Amino acid sequence: MAKNLSGDEPELATNNSDVGLKAKEQAFITWMGSYLDTISVVAGLGSSITFSVIVSEIVDPEALGGNLTGLKPGAVFNLDQVRLIITLGWCVFTVSVGIAIFAKVLFIDPVAQRNIEQNMKSSFFRCQLGVVLFLLNMLPPVAFTLISLAVTAYVPTVGWIATGFSGIAALLALVMSIGVVDIGPSIPRLLNDIATP
Repeated sequence: MAKNLSGDEPELATNNSDVGLKAKEQAFITWMGSYLDTISVVAGLGSSITFSVIVSEIVDPEALGGNLTGLKPGAVFNLDQVRLIITLGWCVFTVSVGIAIFAKVLFIDPVAQRNIEQNMKSSFFRCQLGVVLFLLNMLPPVAFTLISLAVTAYVPTVGWIATGFSGIAALLALVMSIGVVDIGPSIPRLLNDIATP
């Protein structure tokens, strides 16, 4: 009987490892779905708001100024530059919402979910997923930084403060994404964790 128990141990260990891997996969799928939904909503809202600003008549910052150059003290962007900055922000928001929606469509596919274990063993797939996650981490803070820069033309103090905070958020997203400092769900740690049983 002791021999029979020792013979069952490797099978039991394999089953436990399979159960642990499946639990990791399900947790990852759930997290990824929520993450993609969040990015889609934020980027979609940002894209629609910035687009409506681009196609409408924007007040010339020089008309609000009070010094010789026509701009408020601390403002450095004229109307054409403000429109360009807002357009760049719209472009970044639109790219991020497009990536998030495309990834969501691919990720909710039941066949893709069944094959996630096999896909995660592929370094090429993990690299692709890492690039997508990196872009989705970085694009929204970059877009908010651009929009904050546009605000500096109208209310310089608030605009520069918002630009600073948005820039810090983008830097923090970069640091967390590449895993320089282990302060959050870095992409390398996330991909290694889901790939190992």
